[in-house]
Amino acid sequence: MSDRYKVKTPVCYLDMDGVTTNFHHSACKVHGRDPYAIMKTWPRGEYGFEKVFGITTEELWAKCRGYEFWRNMPILPGALWLYESLSTKYQVIFTSMATGDGYCAQAKVDWLQEYFGKQVQYAILHCSKGYMNPKGALMIDDYEKNIEAFTVIGGASILYPQVWNTQHAIADSSDWKEVTGMVIQAAMKALPGLSGQ
Repeated sequence: MSDRYKVKTPVCYLDMDGVTTNFHHSACKVHGRDPYAIMKTWPRGEYGFEKVFGITTEELWAKCRGYEFWRNMPILPGALWLYESLSTKYQVIFTSMATGDGYCAQAKVDWLQEYFGKQVQYAILHCSKGYMNPKGALMIDDYEKNIEAFTVIGGASILYPQVWNTQHAIADSSDWKEVTGMVIQAAMKALPGLSGQ
């Protein structure tokens, strides 16, 4: 197999929704909510939109679907800086759930190529992050359950601070530059026995 098809280590699995894309902003908008007002009053540590909006899972996903929804999500501040910094040490592989609406995967690939360029080589769009190889790898994600599952199978991980996870105090008290800087610093110290390309 040609070397151009081999993923080099160390690997960083970089989540999209909540780490590089602003899914919360888009979900608020399609449900007729002001994203800025909602995020100010978001119950700290609460992950689920259903509880915050008082709707069912079916009602949530009935509107969070379609090519335009996924393709037009805003990029989060610091996402480019995070990717460029991680790329100095890691083979960055973007990861994200692909919903079953038929448009999500293509829209997310198009989104990645717009913001991160055609040079983005690797993305895993999936229904479970349990398929990722933890050997010599770091995961950066905003969802504790993904972090815990990856750590249990031997991977290193960093929980990206957001108001909906257990790092909400950091997200509340820091601006995006501080949060991104802290994540980059932690990533550079992770996997100390491995060197970059």
